[in-house]
Amino acid sequence: MTMKKSLYATTALLGVATVANGAHAEGINLDVGGFFNFYQSVGDPHGGFGVDDTQTFQDAEISFSGSYTLDNGIEAGVSITTEIANPNSDFQQGVEADGVYGYMKGSFGTVQLGSQNSAAYAQSWGAGPLWSYTLVPINTGWQSYFTGGTSANAGNFYNVGGSTHLDFANDAQRIAYYTPRVAGFKFGASWAPEIQGNNTQQFGFQDSDTTASDGLSASVSWSQDFQQVGLSAYAGVNTAQAADGSGNEDPEHYMAGVRANFAGFGVGYAFAEADNPDAVSAAQGDSPDDGRAHGFDVVYSTGPFTFQAEALISRTDGNSATPDADQETYKGAVGYNLGPGINLSGGVIFDNQENNAGVDSDAVSGVIGTTMFF
Repeated sequence: MTMKKSLYATTALLGVATVANGAHAEGINLDVGGFFNFYQSVGDPHGGFGVDDTQTFQDAEISFSGSYTLDNGIEAGVSITTEIANPNSDFQQGVEADGVYGYMKGSFGTVQLGSQNSAAYAQSWGAGPLWSYTLVPINTGWQSYFTGGTSANAGNFYNVGGSTHLDFANDAQRIAYYTPRVAGFKFGASWAPEIQGNNTQQFGFQDSDTTASDGLSASVSWSQDFQQVGLSAYAGVNTAQAADGSGNEDPEHYMAGVRANFAGFGVGYAFAEADNPDAVSAAQGDSPDDGRAHGFDVVYSTGPFTFQAEALISRTDGNSATPDADQETYKGAVGYNLGPGINLSGGVIFDNQENNAGVDSDAVSGVIGTTMFF
């Protein structure tokens, strides 16, 4: 369970002025939470890439969230997340915003305004393979940290080369709407007027000749419990208007997944397909990131232990400059809960990549680390 501390919101925290009169005098109470994790890997890489035998990965996030219920019953709130990466990391450095939005919630559903991921991406975590910091996750490109960079999944956090969770831009400025969950179903939709990778703080005008625009997303998730069996599923699609100067067709993403849990066991499957994702830029011709990915997992939990076997299998279609690539990643991991929010993790990852240019690379890596939630 996440342990949280409550802080009274001030103008210094929110960066906005608050008029303290009437119902506004009480203000918003913020919950402060987050996590810290550290992993060390020892690997045995082979093939044509040449990498170090050891890798260290460190990451942390601090999140602020709070809300206030108005007299008419509508809940107004904010969610602010900041990611703090290892300044000495080879993969990610510095401090950056990782989703900052406000919302209004009521019987009509939830409207979210600000930097956030698409509705299809957001609902893709509700089913499919279980993703957990405490189980050495691989279905988002994480394995590239531990296999020494031999993996084509490096940098593929939102692409089929390394994930079944797809998006055109990380935390773009969006307007999103989610319905209440009724009979197990929840629908979502979002719109991003501008699409440019990692544009959390994108202000001003963008040139539609060189940048994709009008990112649209729709999704549906379903979840129900039947006695001791829990079932869940989701489906989503992303599309956008390609950059006018690219001559490309509009980019598209398709995602779907299912999951079942019973008596400590869980099994999940997810599928993702990308069509012309490079159309978000002015790149010409066929995209080298077209392709599809499949994710599978089996989980068993007993007491403080959780065990997971997981696989991610992907294929990206090349073009005249980039060869086709096939990738298979397999992982076995165990997590042990020491106490509230404190976990130890360990696992073994096998990663294999082949392409039609004659490159055949594989790596085996052992990983151990800790994750702490607060």
